[in-house]
Amino acid sequence: MLTILTLGIIQFFIVPQGYCRVITQWGRFVRIVKPGMGYCWSLWGLFQKPAALVPIMEQIRDYSEEMVYTKDGVEVIIDTAIYFTIFDPFKALFEVQNYDQAIQASIQSILRNECGKLTTRELFSGRSGLTTTLQEQLTEVASPWGITVRLVEIKRLEVQQKK
Repeated sequence: MLTILTLGIIQFFIVPQGYCRVITQWGRFVRIVKPGMGYCWSLWGLFQKPAALVPIMEQIRDYSEEMVYTKDGVEVIIDTAIYFTIFDPFKALFEVQNYDQAIQASIQSILRNECGKLTTRELFSGRSGLTTTLQEQLTEVASPWGITVRLVEIKRLEVQQKK
């Protein structure tokens, strides 16, 4: 056993709670290691490598404010926060280039589309309906990436003052 360890054939590592680690072999997916002690057949890193550490706990993203136009042509600033969980680390790493940027781009386009359908009065009075619509559409978009959106929260909704 000591010979195997000294030759560097097996590599041990720790995966912290709330994360999982993806193991690759020459750039190809092999398996996912859950929290705790993990190992891979390394041979000094030539065979298998512990690659990305993926957070599987709920994540909160506070995206930058977005300027949108309502149906009646009023500029509105919307500030959103998104709560999501990665349920399939393989898809989150290999089905989309950068899941964080993809979620942000999706929320921007969904916000613009949905706010463009509403007047300013409808937007301010139907805030809860908008969050529900955003969550449903974002879940539909993100589920092929192995991501579940639990909550979309509109933190701020403000009419842009003309200068």
